[in-house]
Amino acid sequence: MSEYDHHTFKKYVLRLFENVNDTLGFEEQETDSHTTIINRNLIMSWLCNYEVKSCTDYATREFAALMNDPDGYYISPNLKSVVYCNGLRFGGEEEWDFLWNRYLNHNVNTEQIIILGVLGCTKNETLAHRYLRTTITADSGVRSQDYYRIYPSVYNNPYGVEHAISFLEENYLNIYEYNNNSTSSIISVISGISDVISTQEQVDRVKEFIANKLSQEFDSNVTTSALNSLSTAENNLLWLNTYGSTIMTWIKQQDYRLPNGIVPDNYYVVLKPNLDGDTFQFEGRVNILINVTENTDRITLHAEDIEIDNTTIDIQSITVSAHIVVETITYDSLRQFYDFKLDQELVAGRRYRILLFYKGYHREDMSGFYRSYYDKDNEKRWLASTQFQPASARRAFPCFDEPGLKAKFRVTIGRTNNTHALSNMPVQSTVTDELEPNIEWDNFQETPMPISTYLIAFV
Repeated sequence: MSEYDHHTFKKYVLRLFENVNDTLGFEEQETDSHTTIINRNLIMSWLCNYEVKSCTDYATREFAALMNDPDGYYISPNLKSVVYCNGLRFGGEEEWDFLWNRYLNHNVNTEQIIILGVLGCTKNETLAHRYLRTTITADSGVRSQDYYRIYPSVYNNPYGVEHAISFLEENYLNIYEYNNNSTSSIISVISGISDVISTQEQVDRVKEFIANKLSQEFDSNVTTSALNSLSTAENNLLWLNTYGSTIMTWIKQQDYRLPNGIVPDNYYVVLKPNLDGDTFQFEGRVNILINVTENTDRITLHAEDIEIDNTTIDIQSITVSAHIVVETITYDSLRQFYDFKLDQELVAGRRYRILLFYKGYHREDMSGFYRSYYDKDNEKRWLASTQFQPASARRAFPCFDEPGLKAKFRVTIGRTNNTHALSNMPVQSTVTDELEPNIEWDNFQETPMPISTYLIAFV
């Protein structure tokens, strides 16, 4: 599954949780039934694993309060696993040491068991390895009968599979020797990791470890057992490769709206129609000023039958001087989404500028920025005009092509000097192109109020 498909799946799952989360909330109530208590814990685990800000903020706030008053602050036992896990996930060494010492010094066994189940939640590889090392260290403070809780605590964490694999690569001989020279101890670790592996890269990494390290130290029976223990991961990936695209198509069909979190403020659209050649390919650029209402590391726009020049994409913060780098670009043809994955989050309350250069096509289907013709003196004369309703502005320029996402528009059209251009607003100025004297650029006034994309028109 690609990063974009995983993001789409995550978004769909979170939408399923919206109503139940609004009903349950995060705070436990005295009147809660047993089922409600269990549901709240499950929902919060999903939300926090997917790093929903309201959930992670609640959990980290509760954890910080516990650190400030370890003996007096009360956290419901039903919420401790979520609070503790996310306190570590979004904390550092200080938070991890606090919970580790709480485990060592606490006299209630159920509290210790909860802590053992979450100490692997850290994103920090060094801390994850420190925890895993307790399974091969005498007098570590963890009873041997509790070792079985430690590896799952790490690799069941979304970030933990890589940490568990790297620990295995570095410490497999120590695992073998500490467990009375038992190769089954290594196989057991590989088998547990296999249950939660989610990418082919992770499978290949474990296979490489088996081929390059394990096979050099042990006989072929051990190597065969290790490879067999990977069967769960390989079967899971085979199933995903077989049915994943069908599932994702269905999910995308259920959720065709743009993500929340970004609202366009104004567009500056520059277009140069081409009606003289055989390709009918027009050039364009669009400058969009956006307001961010929720933190997000993605920008998703509509575009159809448009080729965006990915080498010239420019995204900058207006509020704070900063240039945003686009890490990956995905085109979702089913929903006509251009998705830009960014190297950092856009911050709620700030404004950003998006500049895109692109090429499009004057089609003949009377939709978008289409072409048509009329006869004059037995001569075919072409014209380009627009029909954007209900959702075809995306054929003329990348945009947030939903009626509710209104913005002000300013349009510039480059035309040959023997033609005319019209748009919603009057022409403010006309400038002759310095490099192509036969091209004149008509700069139209900005719309006085925000309007939907389908209401923009030009010919």
